[in-house]
Amino acid sequence: SSELELWVKADTLGLTGGTPVAGWTDSSGNGRSLAQTNAALRPVYTAGVLNGQPVVRFTADYFNSLTLPSAGNEFALVAVMKAANTGAYHNIIDDDAGARPMLWIDTAGNYEFSYNSGAVAPRGPGYDLVFAVKRNSGTQFSQLYLNGPSVTAGSSVNHTVPASTVYDLFNRDGGQAFNGDVAELMIFSTALTTDEIK
Repeated sequence: SSELELWVKADTLGLTGGTPVAGWTDSSGNGRSLAQTNAALRPVYTAGVLNGQPVVRFTADYFNSLTLPSAGNEFALVAVMKAANTGAYHNIIDDDAGARPMLWIDTAGNYEFSYNSGAVAPRGPGYDLVFAVKRNSGTQFSQLYLNGPSVTAGSSVNHTVPASTVYDLFNRDGGQAFNGDVAELMIFSTALTTDEIK
């Protein structure tokens, strides 16, 4: 899709298992690669985890912030991931100013997309295929799809997506850093259609 703004995949890293990940190359062609200059905050490349494929394992680690665009008040995130239930909030993506959209794991282990006034759905017991979609029309503006083409949870609250904003990746202003595994992450500047989600 021409609206693909960021695409990172663990299987492109080519590292030895147990290696800290200092940088994660953007496969979208937009040059928005992720980096972490602080060695103490780098996630770890973990081989042979998901159907023999690698993941990037986070234990309260994260990457640099990125500026990403949005078209027409829309947004979509797709991830193959396994989030830990830490009993505390931890983030996958967050608007740097504390606005929306954002996707995090709440204290009960649920996915929350655009806070609890958005879509809320329980995470699965293993790895999830997560679609978090912010639409600009219809009765459900925030939608979560988990492991299938049907809406798992939705919300009628229409949060505003800035045309361009800084996002925190796997943290929120340096706190609430993510715990879990990520095999792949894609971010789009428009909402995905139901056919694209299928």
